[in-house]
Amino acid sequence: MGDLTERYAPHARDVSRSLLGKPNRDFNNADDWRYRPNGSLCVHVAGDRAGRFKDFGSGEEGDLVDLVMREKNYSIAEARKWLDDRCRLSPEQVS
Repeated sequence: MGDLTERYAPHARDVSRSLLGKPNRDFNNADDWRYRPNGSLCVHVAGDRAGRFKDFGSGEEGDLVDLVMREKNYSIAEARKWLDDRCRLSPEQVS
């Protein structure tokens, strides 16, 4: 995993809920939260792949920075700022 993925992975549950809302109960498990009516958007919130996502509809995948960039149409700097604020990371933790 990359540095950014590792930085935000412990916050995957909070980030997912804040960004995407409630997951689809019909397709969830302890490690993966599914979104959309058919569960095609998967956010790994725990386990070895925590902090990663896969959109089975479009084939896109990446880390939480990529997901925020995609969902909010943010630049990487804007996505990192949003994540840092959401995860309440101090400047010392993000440098």
